[in-house]
Amino acid sequence: KDMGGDVYADDIESGVVMLQNMVARAIKDAGAKEGQKWTFAAVPLQEFGAKMDDVYVAFLRWSGVDSSDEDEHEACNLKGGVNKREIFPINVTKAFRRLTAYATWMDEQRDILLDPPLNLDSVQQAKNLLYSRVTHDDCGRVVWWLDLGQTNFKQMKHLAHEEILRFFVWLSHLIMTDESAQRNGIVFLDS
Repeated sequence: KDMGGDVYADDIESGVVMLQNMVARAIKDAGAKEGQKWTFAAVPLQEFGAKMDDVYVAFLRWSGVDSSDEDEHEACNLKGGVNKREIFPINVTKAFRRLTAYATWMDEQRDILLDPPLNLDSVQQAKNLLYSRVTHDDCGRVVWWLDLGQTNFKQMKHLAHEEILRFFVWLSHLIMTDESAQRNGIVFLDS
């Protein structure tokens, strides 16, 4: 939600600098315990060849202000989402509010996510039991498929809830760091 006093950027590059400054200010203002979340220690950047600026870009792209009246977008004739267009201005303060909630949640889950480190090998068992796939549609959107009919619930009963959480966090970061998801949107399908 846009709020009074929010600050805006006219492009991604300016937005990244503004977001970096907001994070630096939050670190400076935070105590040792509260400041720990801003290390983003539990974020699996290396797993996806990403840097923290890539995460900032994702939050910025999802905080654009769409001032158009368009219902349909000529770049994609499929229903849903914002397709193949940049949205400016970017509400950097909104991105920071969302980033703060993300940083807090990731830090709260830090012990679960860091031991063992979050990577494909460490979530493989849950991935094999939960029938979930990620593809791209004709509009370049990421499509996240979850087929509950093919999910092995009998074996999942023996899997710790933390392992399922780790898989979904890993999968969400796979999608979050996908530029197509950032630019063209996400479609989630379950059956």
